[in-house]
Amino acid sequence: MRNNLKDIFPTQADLLALEPEQLAGYLLALFNSGNTDEIDLVLYAETQAKLYGDVGWVTVARAIAEAWQWLVRECFVALDPYQRTIPRRTIYFVTRRGTQIQTPADLDSFINASRLPRQILHPKIQAKVLVSFATGDYDTAVFQAFKEVEVSVRKKTNSPDSDLGVNLMKKSFNPDNGPLTDKGTLSSEREALMFLFAGAIGSYKNPCSHRHVSIDASQAIEMIMLASHLMNIIDSRIPAP
Repeated sequence: MRNNLKDIFPTQADLLALEPEQLAGYLLALFNSGNTDEIDLVLYAETQAKLYGDVGWVTVARAIAEAWQWLVRECFVALDPYQRTIPRRTIYFVTRRGTQIQTPADLDSFINASRLPRQILHPKIQAKVLVSFATGDYDTAVFQAFKEVEVSVRKKTNSPDSDLGVNLMKKSFNPDNGPLTDKGTLSSEREALMFLFAGAIGSYKNPCSHRHVSIDASQAIEMIMLASHLMNIIDSRIPAP
Protein backbone atom coordinates (compact mmCIF):
# COMPACT_ATOMS: atom_id res chain seq x y z
CA MET A 1 0.00 0.00 0.00
CA ARG A 2 1.41 3.40 -0.94
CA ASN A 3 1.81 5.69 2.04
CA ASN A 4 3.15 8.91 0.54
CA LEU A 5 2.17 11.24 -2.27
CA LYS A 6 5.55 10.66 -3.92
CA ASP A 7 4.69 6.96 -4.25
CA ILE A 8 1.71 8.03 -6.38
CA PHE A 9 3.16 11.09 -8.12
CA PRO A 10 6.90 10.53 -8.68
CA THR A 11 7.67 14.10 -9.73
CA GLN A 12 6.64 17.56 -8.58
CA ALA A 13 5.21 18.21 -12.04
CA ASP A 14 2.91 15.20 -11.73
CA LEU A 15 1.49 16.45 -8.44
CA LEU A 16 1.28 20.11 -9.41
CA ALA A 17 -0.71 19.21 -12.54
CA LEU A 18 -3.68 18.25 -10.35
CA GLU A 19 -6.57 20.52 -9.44
CA PRO A 20 -7.06 20.97 -5.67
CA GLU A 21 -10.11 18.67 -5.57
CA GLN A 22 -8.21 15.98 -7.49
CA LEU A 23 -5.28 16.04 -5.08
CA ALA A 24 -7.78 16.10 -2.20
CA GLY A 25 -9.08 12.69 -3.24
CA TYR A 26 -5.62 11.15 -2.95
CA LEU A 27 -5.01 12.84 0.41
CA LEU A 28 -8.22 11.41 1.85
CA ALA A 29 -7.47 7.94 0.51
CA LEU A 30 -4.02 8.06 2.13
CA PHE A 31 -5.40 9.26 5.46
CA ASN A 32 -8.12 6.62 5.56
CA SER A 33 -5.73 3.81 4.63
CA GLY A 34 -3.31 4.91 7.36
CA ASN A 35 -5.83 4.68 10.21
CA THR A 36 -4.63 7.97 11.67
CA ASP A 37 -6.77 9.73 14.29
CA GLU A 38 -5.30 13.19 13.78
CA ILE A 39 -3.46 15.09 11.09
CA ASP A 40 -1.05 17.93 11.75
CA LEU A 41 -1.45 19.94 8.55
CA VAL A 42 1.77 21.94 8.77
CA LEU A 43 3.89 18.92 9.62
CA TYR A 44 2.18 16.71 7.05
CA ALA A 45 2.50 19.20 4.19
CA GLU A 46 6.14 19.90 4.97
CA THR A 47 7.05 16.23 5.36
CA GLN A 48 5.34 15.19 2.11
CA ALA A 49 6.73 18.15 0.14
CA LYS A 50 10.33 17.55 1.23
CA LEU A 51 10.18 14.02 -0.16
CA TYR A 52 10.54 15.75 -3.53
CA GLY A 53 13.84 17.33 -2.50
CA ASP A 54 14.98 20.68 -1.21
CA VAL A 55 14.25 22.57 -4.43
CA GLY A 56 10.67 23.72 -4.94
CA TRP A 57 9.24 21.90 -1.95
CA VAL A 58 7.39 25.00 -0.75
CA THR A 59 5.33 25.01 -3.96
CA VAL A 60 4.36 21.40 -3.32
CA ALA A 61 3.46 22.18 0.30
CA ARG A 62 1.22 25.01 -0.86
CA ALA A 63 -0.51 22.71 -3.35
CA ILE A 64 -1.23 20.33 -0.48
CA ALA A 65 -2.58 23.27 1.54
CA GLU A 66 -4.87 24.25 -1.35
CA ALA A 67 -6.26 20.71 -1.52
CA TRP A 68 -6.63 20.76 2.26
CA GLN A 69 -8.66 23.95 2.15
CA TRP A 70 -11.03 22.29 -0.31
CA LEU A 71 -11.40 19.32 2.06
CA VAL A 72 -12.21 21.69 4.93
CA ARG A 73 -14.80 23.56 2.85
CA GLU A 74 -16.55 20.32 1.89
CA CYS A 75 -16.44 19.03 5.50
CA PHE A 76 -14.22 16.03 4.74
CA VAL A 77 -11.78 17.16 7.43
CA ALA A 78 -12.34 19.47 10.39
CA LEU A 79 -10.44 21.08 13.22
CA ASP A 80 -10.09 18.78 16.18
CA PRO A 81 -11.88 20.46 19.12
CA TYR A 82 -9.56 18.60 21.51
CA GLN A 83 -6.34 19.37 19.67
CA ARG A 84 -3.14 19.87 21.53
CA THR A 85 -1.80 23.40 21.62
CA ILE A 86 1.47 23.43 19.70
CA PRO A 87 2.98 26.57 18.11
CA ARG A 88 2.45 26.68 14.32
CA ARG A 89 0.53 23.41 14.45
CA THR A 90 -3.14 22.86 13.66
CA ILE A 91 -4.63 19.44 14.25
CA TYR A 92 -7.44 18.09 12.05
CA PHE A 93 -9.40 14.86 11.94
CA VAL A 94 -11.19 13.08 9.09
CA THR A 95 -14.94 13.60 9.44
CA ARG A 96 -17.64 10.96 9.15
CA ARG A 97 -18.19 12.12 5.57
CA GLY A 98 -14.47 11.91 4.91
CA THR A 99 -14.15 8.32 6.14
CA GLN A 100 -16.49 7.24 3.35
CA ILE A 101 -13.89 8.22 0.76
CA GLN A 102 -11.57 5.26 0.35
CA THR A 103 -10.35 5.99 -3.18
CA PRO A 104 -10.10 9.09 -5.42
CA ALA A 105 -12.91 7.57 -7.49
CA ASP A 106 -15.16 7.70 -4.41
CA LEU A 107 -14.55 11.44 -4.21
CA ASP A 108 -15.35 11.86 -7.91
CA SER A 109 -18.68 10.12 -7.33
CA PHE A 110 -19.41 12.37 -4.37
CA ILE A 111 -18.61 15.50 -6.37
CA ASN A 112 -20.86 14.42 -9.23
CA ALA A 113 -23.69 13.55 -6.85
CA SER A 114 -23.43 16.93 -5.14
CA ARG A 115 -23.88 18.68 -8.49
CA LEU A 116 -27.47 17.47 -8.77
CA PRO A 117 -29.61 20.30 -7.31
CA ARG A 118 -31.80 18.00 -5.24
CA GLN A 119 -33.35 20.88 -3.28
CA ILE A 120 -35.22 22.12 -6.37
CA LEU A 121 -36.09 18.74 -7.88
CA HIS A 122 -39.71 17.63 -7.96
CA PRO A 123 -40.17 15.36 -4.89
CA LYS A 124 -41.13 12.31 -6.96
CA ILE A 125 -38.13 12.75 -9.26
CA GLN A 126 -35.84 13.21 -6.28
CA ALA A 127 -37.10 10.00 -4.68
CA LYS A 128 -36.53 8.03 -7.87
CA VAL A 129 -33.11 9.23 -9.04
CA LEU A 130 -30.90 10.07 -6.05
CA VAL A 131 -29.52 6.59 -5.38
CA SER A 132 -28.85 5.76 -9.02
CA PHE A 133 -27.27 9.14 -9.68
CA ALA A 134 -25.09 9.00 -6.56
CA THR A 135 -23.69 5.63 -7.60
CA GLY A 136 -22.90 6.86 -11.11
CA ASP A 137 -25.66 4.84 -12.79
CA TYR A 138 -26.70 7.83 -14.88
CA ASP A 139 -28.69 6.09 -17.62
CA THR A 140 -30.84 4.38 -14.98
CA ALA A 141 -31.38 7.69 -13.17
CA VAL A 142 -32.55 9.33 -16.41
CA PHE A 143 -34.81 6.40 -17.24
CA GLN A 144 -36.38 6.49 -13.77
CA ALA A 145 -37.00 10.23 -14.04
CA PHE A 146 -38.84 10.03 -17.35
CA LYS A 147 -40.65 6.84 -16.38
CA GLU A 148 -42.09 8.86 -13.48
CA VAL A 149 -43.22 11.50 -15.99
CA GLU A 150 -44.98 8.81 -18.04
CA VAL A 151 -46.57 7.18 -14.99
CA SER A 152 -47.77 10.55 -13.69
CA VAL A 153 -49.38 11.47 -17.02
CA ARG A 154 -51.11 8.12 -17.20
CA LYS A 155 -52.40 8.45 -13.65
CA LYS A 156 -53.51 12.05 -14.12
CA THR A 157 -55.51 11.16 -17.22
CA ASN A 158 -56.77 7.77 -15.99
CA SER A 159 -55.31 6.24 -19.13
CA PRO A 160 -55.01 2.47 -19.49
CA ASP A 161 -51.64 0.74 -19.12
CA SER A 162 -51.72 0.07 -22.85
CA ASP A 163 -51.20 3.79 -23.52
CA LEU A 164 -47.45 4.14 -23.64
CA GLY A 165 -44.66 6.58 -24.24
CA VAL A 166 -44.88 9.05 -27.11
CA ASN A 167 -48.44 8.08 -28.00
CA LEU A 168 -49.60 8.68 -24.43
CA MET A 169 -48.02 12.14 -24.44
CA LYS A 170 -49.59 13.09 -27.79
CA LYS A 171 -53.00 11.88 -26.64
CA SER A 172 -52.81 13.59 -23.23
CA PHE A 173 -51.54 16.93 -24.54
CA ASN A 174 -53.34 16.96 -27.86
CA PRO A 175 -53.90 20.69 -28.54
CA ASP A 176 -57.53 20.14 -29.53
CA ASN A 177 -58.87 17.54 -27.11
CA GLY A 178 -56.09 16.36 -24.81
CA PRO A 179 -57.17 16.13 -21.17
CA LEU A 180 -54.01 17.94 -20.03
CA THR A 181 -53.95 20.66 -22.67
CA ASP A 182 -54.52 24.24 -21.59
CA LYS A 183 -57.22 25.79 -23.76
CA GLY A 184 -56.34 29.17 -22.30
CA THR A 185 -53.15 29.29 -24.37
CA LEU A 186 -52.60 29.65 -28.11
CA SER A 187 -53.08 26.58 -30.27
CA SER A 188 -49.46 26.78 -31.40
CA GLU A 189 -48.28 26.79 -27.77
CA ARG A 190 -50.47 23.82 -26.91
CA GLU A 191 -49.04 21.94 -29.86
CA ALA A 192 -45.48 22.87 -28.87
CA LEU A 193 -46.05 21.54 -25.34
CA MET A 194 -47.40 18.28 -26.76
CA PHE A 195 -44.25 17.90 -28.81
CA LEU A 196 -42.09 18.81 -25.81
CA PHE A 197 -43.55 15.97 -23.75
CA ALA A 198 -43.53 13.51 -26.65
CA GLY A 199 -40.00 14.45 -27.64
CA ALA A 200 -38.68 14.19 -24.11
CA ILE A 201 -40.14 10.72 -23.59
CA GLY A 202 -39.01 9.57 -27.04
CA SER A 203 -35.51 11.00 -26.68
CA TYR A 204 -34.68 10.27 -23.04
CA LYS A 205 -36.88 7.49 -21.67
CA ASN A 206 -37.24 5.17 -24.62
CA PRO A 207 -33.53 4.74 -25.50
CA CYS A 208 -32.64 4.06 -21.84
CA SER A 209 -35.37 1.43 -21.61
CA HIS A 210 -34.14 -0.51 -24.65
CA ARG A 211 -30.35 -0.43 -24.41
CA HIS A 212 -27.37 0.83 -22.42
CA VAL A 213 -26.89 4.52 -23.13
CA SER A 214 -23.66 6.36 -22.44
CA ILE A 215 -24.56 9.42 -20.34
CA ASP A 216 -22.18 11.48 -18.25
CA ALA A 217 -23.06 13.35 -15.06
CA SER A 218 -23.59 16.72 -16.73
CA GLN A 219 -25.93 15.28 -19.36
CA ALA A 220 -27.87 13.35 -16.72
CA ILE A 221 -28.35 16.48 -14.63
CA GLU A 222 -29.77 18.38 -17.60
CA MET A 223 -32.15 15.54 -18.46
CA ILE A 224 -33.30 15.02 -14.88
CA MET A 225 -33.97 18.75 -14.50
CA LEU A 226 -36.12 18.62 -17.63
CA ALA A 227 -38.09 15.69 -16.20
CA SER A 228 -38.58 17.66 -12.99
CA HIS A 229 -39.91 20.64 -14.98
CA LEU A 230 -42.34 18.37 -16.84
CA MET A 231 -43.57 16.94 -13.54
CA ASN A 232 -44.36 20.45 -12.31
CA ILE A 233 -46.38 21.08 -15.47
CA ILE A 234 -48.31 17.84 -14.93
CA ASP A 235 -49.07 18.83 -11.34
CA SER A 236 -50.46 22.16 -12.51
CA ARG A 237 -52.96 20.60 -14.91
CA ILE A 238 -56.54 19.76 -14.03
CA PRO A 239 -57.70 17.02 -16.41
CA ALA A 240 -60.55 18.03 -18.71
CA PRO A 241 -63.84 16.34 -17.73
